[in-house]
Amino acid sequence: MGAAHWENEVRALAQECLREDLRLYDFQVQYHKKGVKIVVVLDKLSDPYGSPNIGDCSEFSRRFSYLLKVKKPSGLQEGYTLEVSSPGAERELKTKEDIYRFRELPMRVVYRDEEKKKQSAVVYYLSHENGKFRFRYAELKKKNKGKQKEFQGDELIVDDENLLRIQLYVGL
Repeated sequence: MGAAHWENEVRALAQECLREDLRLYDFQVQYHKKGVKIVVVLDKLSDPYGSPNIGDCSEFSRRFSYLLKVKKPSGLQEGYTLEVSSPGAERELKTKEDIYRFRELPMRVVYRDEEKKKQSAVVYYLSHENGKFRFRYAELKKKNKGKQKEFQGDELIVDDENLLRIQLYVGL
């Protein structure tokens, strides 16, 4: 049994510990000189920002630790470290479903423009049709490196293949 098998087994146990309003935002097994670190990042579906609170993380951690102790996945060595957290205020939006879910919140998009130059803007999601995202530029309280203000109120259209990264933005 290779590492991938026990990692999948551990992931499945993590899934078992999720309440109805929680999901795995990220799950990693990291190998270090001092041993294995299991990193679990939780997403809270019932929260408008997707942020689980300390109680959610603590409850999950207790349940998951207990299951790991009882089930003893083959390949998981004693002395592993478990880290449970939220995705953070400026979480990356990894799927179109996530982008739609947080459509009411400001987002920072990183994209390639027509000249293939990397650009960044703070926007609100409007729609996604025919392989193109439509955003409305957000009004920022301060000038954002002098560029954002001049586009304020206009729309930004980005093809799927030119969208490099999108995350929530809390600076408004």
